[in-house]
Amino acid sequence: TQGDNLPSNCCSSPSAANCSNNRNNIPDNLKADFDKCVAGGKGGLVVQGSPGGPETPAALTITQYRKAENPTALSSASFVSYPAGGTVIPFSFSDTSLGDKFIFVQFKDNRGGVTAPTEFSAKIQFSPNPEITGPACNLDLKDGSLVFKVDGSNFGSRNSSSTLTADNSTLETESWEDKRVVARMKTPPDVTKGRNYSITLKRSDGAQVTSECKVDTTQIALGAKLFCRTQNNFDQDNVDMSIFQTQGVGVSGPQFVVTSKTAEKVTIGKDGVIQNVKTVLQEGAQYMICLKAPLSLRSCTDRFISTSGTNLIKDFVLPRGDLNADDSINSIDASSLKRQWGPVTSSSTKNCDFNRDGQCNSFEWGCMLKDFNASSAKEPQ
Repeated sequence: TQGDNLPSNCCSSPSAANCSNNRNNIPDNLKADFDKCVAGGKGGLVVQGSPGGPETPAALTITQYRKAENPTALSSASFVSYPAGGTVIPFSFSDTSLGDKFIFVQFKDNRGGVTAPTEFSAKIQFSPNPEITGPACNLDLKDGSLVFKVDGSNFGSRNSSSTLTADNSTLETESWEDKRVVARMKTPPDVTKGRNYSITLKRSDGAQVTSECKVDTTQIALGAKLFCRTQNNFDQDNVDMSIFQTQGVGVSGPQFVVTSKTAEKVTIGKDGVIQNVKTVLQEGAQYMICLKAPLSLRSCTDRFISTSGTNLIKDFVLPRGDLNADDSINSIDASSLKRQWGPVTSSSTKNCDFNRDGQCNSFEWGCMLKDFNASSAKEPQ
């Protein structure tokens, strides 16, 4: 450029003598630009190393940002410093109801520029978690494969990222609906009746749920926190169970009739599975079950539709603390617990040790208080 003809020190050492001498050594047609350079004027000739020459603009960078759930809230939100290089920023929605949610973000740069309010946004769908109520795994005698049928809710629609696995092996999906998924394991390692498989259903959005099924086995599972709402550590025998087959509109309506009833003694395993059940539940039929264990009140399940595999009864508890067997937990039971407070030996006649740890203590007291003044549920007629 023409600036290359200027002395290199014309502005780096702009003393009166230097500038005067240097000015005399350049062509007349460059003297005006030289004067601008010396005076620090912008727009003159570019002279390398000149503090008074034109400045190169700073690189454009993001310095601040603000975020909100809608454009209106975004306009009143405060800008905060944006970390160099970016970062993962946590965000909590004020509206946690199910459905579509949005995040809007505005960025401000080091030159004062601001992005449009709707230029950067994201849509996020809040969906209820998937829930399994009836997993079944049955042998297909035609080809020796295992067919897994999983009933429940909130499975979503079929997607390339939707999977059903059994013991960490991805199954071949045959159908995927919001309330039922059917898949197949073509070469199962074991098809022995009662063989347990751990199954995991993963929805397309990443939400997942895990359950279990046993090959060619129909069972009822109540969950492992049946007593005192804590993990049980023993099998409870001598449990009275009544099974009612019902008819009604849906399983949540108040109107239904009992078409049959069976009663038997069963054992509830520490995993919450009812053992030694003689009654065979019919797949697709509607049932209600009532249970009463020693020292507990009677509780009845909601009505449910039976599956050919595991019938999972959610959020079911048997209130414990009925020490005098009068179908209620009250001050009489509390007084009895206080009298029996302390160690329980093998020869003791105490009946207050709910968790079989050899003590009647604060655990039993807390368990009793959870259902204080409660009474046994009435069986349907």
